Amino acid sequence: MRALCLVVSLWLALLTALVPPTVASEIATPPPDADFNNDGVPGTQQDVDDFLSVFSEGPCSTGNCDDIDINRDGSKFDPEDADLYVRRIRFGYPLVMPWRPLEDENGYLIIPPLHPDDREIRVSSSLGSDTNDGTSAPVRTFVRAEALLRRGHADRLLLRCGDVFDEQLTGTQMEGKRGSWDKGGLSRNRPMVISYYVDQPGQPLPKIIWRNNNPDDNSTTIRLQGDRFPGFLWFHGIEFEAPDNPNATHAAISVYARATDIVIDACRFVGGNSLGNFDGIQPGGLRNVVVSRCYVGFTKPQGGAHAGGAYFVRVEGLDFYRNVLEHVGFDTVRDVNSKFSQGFYLGSNETALELPFVFHYNLIIEPAHAGLQLRAGLSYAVMNTVRFAPIGISGGHAMAAPNNPWRGNISFNQFEGWRAIPAAAQGECIRVSRGPQDGSGWAGVFGNVFIDPRQTIVTEQPLGSIVIAGNRTVFSKN
Repeated sequence: MRALCLVVSLWLALLTALVPPTVASEIATPPPDADFNNDGVPGTQQDVDDFLSVFSEGPCSTGNCDDIDINRDGSKFDPEDADLYVRRIRFGYPLVMPWRPLEDENGYLIIPPLHPDDREIRVSSSLGSDTNDGTSAPVRTFVRAEALLRRGHADRLLLRCGDVFDEQLTGTQMEGKRGSWDKGGLSRNRPMVISYYVDQPGQPLPKIIWRNNNPDDNSTTIRLQGDRFPGFLWFHGIEFEAPDNPNATHAAISVYARATDIVIDACRFVGGNSLGNFDGIQPGGLRNVVVSRCYVGFTKPQGGAHAGGAYFVRVEGLDFYRNVLEHVGFDTVRDVNSKFSQGFYLGSNETALELPFVFHYNLIIEPAHAGLQLRAGLSYAVMNTVRFAPIGISGGHAMAAPNNPWRGNISFNQFEGWRAIPAAAQGECIRVSRGPQDGSGWAGVFGNVFIDPRQTIVTEQPLGSIVIAGNRTVFSKN
């Protein structure tokens, strides 16, 4: 099923091209010792923290750390040493990642096989009929298909490639009203899946264009909510296109739940207000979210609200990688209100959550304000490319709660060009503030490359314990 849709193959070819080439010196250099601090446990976060501490002329936690001259060229405090160590050992983010599904040899996520006890329901807006059973022949509407799916089963809802749907995915009735989806899978290995099927090779992905009957109402194409929603839900290979309602906000997928293991893979989101809002209801209520190989583009600040790629709060564990965020959060001209729109907004600032947020290998083009705003919590932005942003990546925020400052690092990213917002951000590649306080942790900005910038790294108060080292600037010929 995976490779038969033409759009998927072209789209994944673009995402594969985002991966940076291997550094030649890295190939020639023997792997460094993973147990940098010689505590007997190799490849831990403490090894990386100790390396970066010693690299910045700070202490070693064990007092017995290895030499920081990783490439053995006789030069210490060399940015290449930091690059080699972190890329070879940890790529700048935790060895123990948030949960990620298995991948095949080409880097595609592997959807768990269908269990004999689970069913596939097919839907076709052009060929289906609601008098069909959905298995031997497709049904026509989401309402009929959703009634055939069972909560607590790894059932699959498959949309026909080439079809366009103008419905909202709403799941079961709740208190007599449609509007929220509360069905999920059985377990991590048996998730419920919303994806596509192919009956004619070369057809584009199925597209959902849902138009709210009341254009002044806020709306979501699919809203995952309810005490009975367990998670264990995958979206794979679906296009969402939002209508252009100037007075309403519209997100494609929003989650308001206490749930785990939600995967959004190889999907496309165009227009509207954002990919969606993800709210764990309470700290740690939403865990283990994977967003991979998706496109989010040309979102607008509808209804005067925030807009952008995605908004996360009270969530533990996010793996966000190989996505493209393009022209998110503004219409044709940036104005002062654009400062409320981010490519990605992480606002989990109520308590110090333990599972990290990891952003890597993403391409962010012309965000309204910050490409990534990592306002608080344990988060890593590594090997991303940001082009033409008022602020490329923001780590921390002066208004973040003191008990949960930004921790982690912003490392090995590339920033190209800049844009400005009237009376607001004027082309900052990286902005950092409120890092760990009173020895409560560590945050770092290192190994980043700035190409033709206006401002490279801007700091705000309170700054906290943030180490800045090994970054470099390259000016264009223009």
